[in-house]
Amino acid sequence: MKYPDNKALISAYITSVGEKQFKELDNILAEDMQFKGPFMAFDSASAYTGALQRLGPVLLRNEIREIICDGTDNCVLYDLVAVNDGGIVPCLEWITITNEKVSGVKLLFDKALFIAVRTAALMQPENE
Repeated sequence: MKYPDNKALISAYITSVGEKQFKELDNILAEDMQFKGPFMAFDSASAYTGALQRLGPVLLRNEIREIICDGTDNCVLYDLVAVNDGGIVPCLEWITITNEKVSGVKLLFDKALFIAVRTAALMQPENE
């Protein structure tokens, strides 16, 4: 799928993850994409998508706050909203786009806050 610009591609990427539409990532991520985050790193889209799927039970949605584009280098600020009122983790991703696909992601967030939000989200039964 073609996107009109980098902003649309990044929006589709963050939204697809937030909506747990992981199959959509096949059209967005380069097969050999590089991911580096606070807890782990991956060197393929399939490995990264697998990690995102494991995050699924915690994630309610992603709320995009700002997307800044400058050619191949781009940045997105969003809130990871956890299930069960577990909380919100502000996230920043530095995204590299090559040949109209996400080829690199550097994710930044507060590790301690993420652990607390993840724990709170998983400890409460859904729809309580």
